[in-house]
Amino acid sequence: MIRVDSERDQVNVAKVCEAGQEQIFEYWDEIGPDERRRLLDQIDTIDFPEFSRLVRTRLNQDEDPGVPLGSLEPAEMIPIPSTDDERRYCGRAIELGKAALETGSVGVLLVAGGPSFEYHFLRAAVISANGDKVPCWLQNATPGLRSPGNVRYEALP
Repeated sequence: MIRVDSERDQVNVAKVCEAGQEQIFEYWDEIGPDERRRLLDQIDTIDFPEFSRLVRTRLNQDEDPGVPLGSLEPAEMIPIPSTDDERRYCGRAIELGKAALETGSVGVLLVAGGPSFEYHFLRAAVISANGDKVPCWLQNATPGLRSPGNVRYEALP
């Protein structure tokens, strides 16, 4: 188990371990104090028991989820913005994402993988479920391939 100073951080490390998600700390010794603080702050926002309950509920349902998994396609790759046009496009995508959050019509797919999975870029995809378009965001988290501009949001962009 990793060592942290505050009681709040100790509680959060314990809840990660209780949830069987210790891999979150795999690169703890390789990241700096600021990155450690951001990671611990993000962990503080995760309701692991609720997430586990939702997964158990979903796995125990016999009903059709409505989206055939075989019909899902990889997202179009959108590189980290380097031009003014790309930054405007990214800004618009963030605005649309925030609007989708406000209406409760956003879906998130978290994918763990390394460079072989080529998640080196921020990606956006639109998955169609029952005729509704649901924005999904994937972002690289591979060590050594940090995406500039990663910031903490109270809610997903």
